[in-house]
This record gives sequence, structure tokens and C-alpha cells, in this order.
Amino acid sequence: MPEGIDAIDWAALEHAYGPADDVPALLRAAASPDAEARGEAVDELFSSLCHQGSVYSATAPAVRFVARLALEGPGHRLPLLWLLHGAADGAGRDRQDVRRAVATALPALLGLAADRDPAVRRTMVWIIAGCEEASLPLLPLLRARLETEGDPEVRAALVTALGLLDVSPGPSRARNRELLHAPEPLVRTAAATDLLRTAPLPLPPALVESALDAHGAAPGDDGTHRPWPASYVPLTERLMADPDAALRAVERGLPLAWELTETWRDREAAVLPRLAAAATDADGLCRVARVGAALKGGEAAPWLDPICGPTTPRSGSRRRSPPYGCACPVRPASCCG
Repeated sequence: MPEGIDAIDWAALEHAYGPADDVPALLRAAASPDAEARGEAVDELFSSLCHQGSVYSATAPAVRFVARLALEGPGHRLPLLWLLHGAADGAGRDRQDVRRAVATALPALLGLAADRDPAVRRTMVWIIAGCEEASLPLLPLLRARLETEGDPEVRAALVTALGLLDVSPGPSRARNRELLHAPEPLVRTAAATDLLRTAPLPLPPALVESALDAHGAAPGDDGTHRPWPASYVPLTERLMADPDAALRAVERGLPLAWELTETWRDREAAVLPRLAAAATDADGLCRVARVGAALKGGEAAPWLDPICGPTTPRSGSRRRSPPYGCACPVRPASCCG
């Protein structure tokens, strides 16, 4: 463990559970040759210093010791790097100090960007992206790694990080357009997602189709749960900004039908068949009924036959009609009024 731990007045600092006077012991335990003790210490450090995304006054001083453990410690490198990433991307009044501390520690860790463990390489990309503007000098490193990286998940992470950090939008867009034809679906999805993030509305239909094609080839990974900075926009969120793109995504099988009716007022009739087909419990049936209440009276609804039996339109029925003739955003609460 590097010198300097005891030079810090930890009792004057705080973490998630109060005074941080236990941090020195946890850092030393995280350097233990005993794997079980080490793992427990790393878990406690994470919970204390980066609790549910929040960082504290003790987090920044601890960063350099955590980074040293990740680089030279006896084990648990990956969770220690996760802690550094969580610190860089943390929230709270101390977040700027913490991010600066991670950025300061980052140069010594850059060799891990070529580690033999792809999970370590990918987490390093996340840390670099999490430091945002402080990582701009590392753009050449990310570009070089993209040229040599062989793991699809790490390559996709590099594409996303470059898109978020690159201050030269022209070359970045050109690179991503080329990557729309990459052999790995994850890489194609990452490239399309970044192009859509910066594309004007309405979204280009051809680009939407490229994104949906790539996502369909590697379903279940649209970036929604990736630990990216706030500037990142997941694929499904960006598609939802354009009602036609969102409807196309629903038609291609993405589970966005309910969210589409909550966001755009005039798409109920198009998505109700899918909502009805997916209704397997009382909550699903309630959703169908709520959305159906927004349709004009007298419209046939054969897609309800599996639920209610054959139906026929009834003239004069008092269903609430859409108040606008074109797509317009609505608050979710308006469906409950």
C-alpha cells in the first residue's frame, strides 16, 4: 500500500455512513493476500465511497489509493476499476473534486487499456469516457485501440466513447458511417446509436433501419444499462424522440409500444394490437383499456377479440378522441385524467 494514508485526516471526512475514519483499514484490507478479506474490503469501499451513485468528501482522497491497488494490488482489479468508474461518474457536491482525482490517477492506469482481460479493457474505456473533457488528450489512444481491439463488446465501447469525446464531429461521423458495415452487430449498433444521437429530428429513416437491423442481430443490448456519462443517449430513448422512428421500432419488435402511447398522442391505434397481444394479466388489460379510451368512437377493434370475444363498433360510443391532429408529446399523467 502506498505511503500517505495516515497523513490524511480521514475522521474529518465523510462517506455514505458517516465519518470516514474506517477508510484506512479498508484500504489496507483491500491489499490483503487473503482473497475473502480483500473482497469484503473492496465491497465496503465501494458501498462507502460511491454509494448508489453518490460520492463524498472521502472519495477523492481515496481515489489514488484505489488506483494503486487496481494497478499493483494482489487481486480484485476489476471491481476496483468499477469503483474508479463509479467515482468518475458520481453525483453529489464533491463530484468535481472526485472526477479530477480520477483524471489525475488515470495516466498511471492506461496500460490496462491493453490488458488481456476484455472486461478490464472495457472498464478502462468507461473510466476514460467518465472523465469527459479531462480525457480529450486520450483520444489518440482510443482510436488506436479501436484499430487493434478484437473483442466485440470492447470495440462497441470504444465506438461509443469516441463518439462522446471526439470534438471533431466530421471525422467521427465518417468513422461511424463506415462502422455501420462492421461485421459485429454490437459495433454496428454503437455506431448507429451515436449517429442517431447527433442527427436532427426527424431521424433519417435509413439510419433508423440500420440501427434496428444491428440491434435485431444482437438483441438485448441497446446501451440502456451501460455506465456512460449523461451526454449518452440510449438507442431506445433516441428513437422515442421521433414518433415515426419509435413506431418503426415497435413494428420491428422492440418493446416500446406502451412507452410510445405515453409519449405521443396520436399513435394509439397503431400500437394497440401489440399491447393487446402482450396483455397477459390485469395490469396489461388495464393498459389496453386506458389507451383504447383515447380512440375515436366507432372504430373496429378486432385485435381485442382474443381478450373480449368478437367486438363490433358501436355508434355514439363516448371514447376520448386525440385532441390534436398531429403527433405531439404528452405527459404520462395525462392518460390517467
